[in-house]
Amino acid sequence: LHELTRSKVTPMVQGLFPAAEREAVLRLVERSVIFVTGDNIEQLLMNRRWNHTAWMLANLHLGTLGADLLEPDAKRLVGLSEEAMCFVSPLYFSDPDPTSDFVVHEVAHILHNCKRRTAGLPETRRREWLLDIAFHKRETFAYACEFYAWVLEHSPNAAARRRLAVEICRKTALSYNRVEPQVVADIVLDAAQSRAGWKVILHRCGNSSRGRPSSRLGG
Repeated sequence: LHELTRSKVTPMVQGLFPAAEREAVLRLVERSVIFVTGDNIEQLLMNRRWNHTAWMLANLHLGTLGADLLEPDAKRLVGLSEEAMCFVSPLYFSDPDPTSDFVVHEVAHILHNCKRRTAGLPETRRREWLLDIAFHKRETFAYACEFYAWVLEHSPNAAARRRLAVEICRKTALSYNRVEPQVVADIVLDAAQSRAGWKVILHRCGNSSRGRPSSRLGG
């Protein structure tokens, strides 16, 4: 499972961090992503800081088993996060939506939620967090990383990257309560047209970003 996590997020880590820091970040991510099974569910429930997280985690495991959830209206989950931890159901491997990747999405959040010292990296006054993502753009950043990772995985060349970027942004429904879908689409398209796509995403979502003209789906 650590190998799976590493293979999923390595392209993102390589694109967002300098070579000297990548291994430390990958080791942090491996510790942060936990697949929930019958072998570890009891310990996970007992060690949760928040009762609400334990309740959702129990439902996640019951859903994995195909059992009734704790309440009739409880949501069936493939994964959930608590601070810098990400809990994933084995149903992740059979997700019917091939363009959805909970692991990449949540690891993107871990990268802006964790301070550099958490990964054993030096901190300064101006470099405290692993990634300095603007607070109001954190969900946008996670969706952009999730979609762009899928585009890279399925694109043999630059032309295919742009075509798949348009396709995934048109087909995927995003909640307006969480992000502006057109903004996510613009960022993914800009990334797909660049040789440094991950840096484009970081620039567009970072605290120092001043914005720039963006590509539109119809362009």
